Amino acid sequence: MCGIAGLYRDAQQPGEAVAIANEQAIHQMCDRMVHRGPDGFGYWSSKDKSVFFGHRRLSIIDLSEHGRQPMTAKSGRYTITYNGEIYNHKTIRQELEQRGHSFAGSCDTEVLIQAIDEWGIKPALEKLIGMFAMAIWDEAKQEITIARDRLGIKPLFYALSADGFSFASELAALSTLPSIDKRLAPAALESFFRHKYIVSPYTVFDGVNRLPQGCLATYSLASNDIHVQSYWDLETVARQGIANRLASSSQKQIDGLENLLRDAVKIRMEADVPLGAFLSGGIDSSIVCALMQSMSDKPIKTFTIGFDDKKHNEAEYAGKIAEHIGSDHHELYLQADDLLEYVQQLPTIIDEPFADVSLIPTLAVSKMASEHVTVALSGDGGDELFGGYSHYQGADNLYRKFALIPQPLRSLAAALLGRVGHDYGKFSRLAALFSAKGHAWFYECYLSQWQSLSKLLNNASCADQVNDYRAALGYDVVGQLSEEQRFENMMIRDTRRYMADDILQKVDTASMHFSLEARVPLLDHRCYSYVWQMPMQERIKNGVTKAPLKSILAKYVPEEMFLRPKQGFGVPVALWLRGPLREWGDALLSKDNLRSTGLLAPELVRDIWNEHQQGDHDRAAYLWNIICLQQWMLNRQISI
Repeated sequence: MCGIAGLYRDAQQPGEAVAIANEQAIHQMCDRMVHRGPDGFGYWSSKDKSVFFGHRRLSIIDLSEHGRQPMTAKSGRYTITYNGEIYNHKTIRQELEQRGHSFAGSCDTEVLIQAIDEWGIKPALEKLIGMFAMAIWDEAKQEITIARDRLGIKPLFYALSADGFSFASELAALSTLPSIDKRLAPAALESFFRHKYIVSPYTVFDGVNRLPQGCLATYSLASNDIHVQSYWDLETVARQGIANRLASSSQKQIDGLENLLRDAVKIRMEADVPLGAFLSGGIDSSIVCALMQSMSDKPIKTFTIGFDDKKHNEAEYAGKIAEHIGSDHHELYLQADDLLEYVQQLPTIIDEPFADVSLIPTLAVSKMASEHVTVALSGDGGDELFGGYSHYQGADNLYRKFALIPQPLRSLAAALLGRVGHDYGKFSRLAALFSAKGHAWFYECYLSQWQSLSKLLNNASCADQVNDYRAALGYDVVGQLSEEQRFENMMIRDTRRYMADDILQKVDTASMHFSLEARVPLLDHRCYSYVWQMPMQERIKNGVTKAPLKSILAKYVPEEMFLRPKQGFGVPVALWLRGPLREWGDALLSKDNLRSTGLLAPELVRDIWNEHQQGDHDRAAYLWNIICLQQWMLNRQISI
């Protein structure tokens, strides 16, 4: 796992000064990502010193100099800087050797660059099983191609400016370049306040884009433009699976899934450094740990975070599962002092506003794991594939009730509720749900915290620019759908949005902050394709979610240890804001501080804060959005 960066600057005035400036820029970008690769630094430049690639290395496979990057193909045509792991690199190596290729070392980067040299960029990508973000310089075509893995496990950001092109694993690295447009993006603000995170392709800055999952983008030096295309689309794969359902028996489908999961876990256990796993006690992490332990000849290391608040604590269950499978288990309970320390560090850890409070325990478990291992497997992905979120049923039940009401009455109700409500709270939410046309936008409103920013945003010109991004994200489609189709669409939407832009971004940020590589076997694209061939009634069987996973896990762990209501990786933020974080939050959201940034309406923010402190209403979700944005802006001295 690593950090990558690169830039092209038009060498209209070629010379040593320009070369030195570009070299300094790539060093500065990589210095901002030293935590992603503390084991080494490398850089490469094109012959005319206009293209520079940088690389920070975290050594996982082949710790020798043979894995040093950036790396150029033997032909001299392609040069790569790459972040990730290719789990089937040995199989691809054998195929390349049969075609006459030879290798100096055992790392996957050398296999990757020779595969690109042999087959071309897109055909090579289609062969890969893994997680990755990469950039390839094509000397023959004078093009830079950047690419991201199919499900979006590894991040990649890019910017196009008047004088060239740049990319990096982190937004902070791109921000070191003076050419980057750092104005706040209105669409990003809407996304952030709706969902706690910013959806692809947006970032918080107008001048920077996030490359979507399963995409590659090619930048041409000659035309100074970029073309983005999908080489693997999760919705297309899901629709193909729906159209080609498995005809085998239920048990054979489960057996086939177990075989795929075992292989997905097995290939992710390859490393030349210590390896472990996150164990929350839920279905997904438990099955990953159980499969790991079944294939290991010694106890695997497992890691869990706990809370004194029993409502949010799964550490007790994780401990019982760890004891049963025989892992070397480590657990840590977060205390108030730990909490305050992490919260105060958030602006230096995250590159853009991010309000998923579970980032805090993810940071804590990553820190603990990094003290023992360099690689940790994670159980993310099961909820989106197997309907594990309770809100799927909740959203669908409400949608069916609303659909019984004639459209004119729904529109009237929306108008009346809109007059009495705020930008937040139940009245605002009901107004949005009544006005929603089509299931896709109904579900979006159901998930949204803030339904409007008209009163929250203090800056009128900014408020006028906030986009209704329904059309851009495909939420304007209206049509009659069956219950099964509605569930399918919700799961596809969450894999594309919530999984990629929230969960995977969170895991990458937290793990890499402590130079820890996180691997996600449930998001092996082969498993994804197979599961979408399974009928929905097999995935959610008689109302039981994750039925196939539970059936497989029962082979390794007694059912009484894991059959319980889902908790998730939640934290008691409502209690925190009335307790150990109250003084800190009150100061952060003072009227003076709010006026200094100038984006949010001070009176409204203080009203929400006071409502929460009085205890009559739980406003924690709304406040955490505000707090994270305000803290981020103050830290970076950004004002409107």
